[in-house]
Amino acid sequence: MRHRLSTLGAGLLVIVVGLFVLVGCLGAAGALARANKAVLAYAGIDLPPTHYPPTSGGFGIHLSQHLHIPRVGTYVRRLS
Repeated sequence: MRHRLSTLGAGLLVIVVGLFVLVGCLGAAGALARANKAVLAYAGIDLPPTHYPPTSGGFGIHLSQHLHIPRVGTYVRRLS
């Protein structure tokens, strides 16, 4: 009985760790895709807009809002 529980625990641990790795890889792939699109836009190659709205990331709270750091692509102040 003890051997079965340890085998079950090890199997669940592998599944949970694998899911965390998968989510991390998907997040990294999304960040690299956004960076790639930004580099292409800087080079003058505009890609068509995506079909889906951008995700807020994390828990919906942007760290830049709390630290008063302007986001990329925004102006600190407008010149008139």
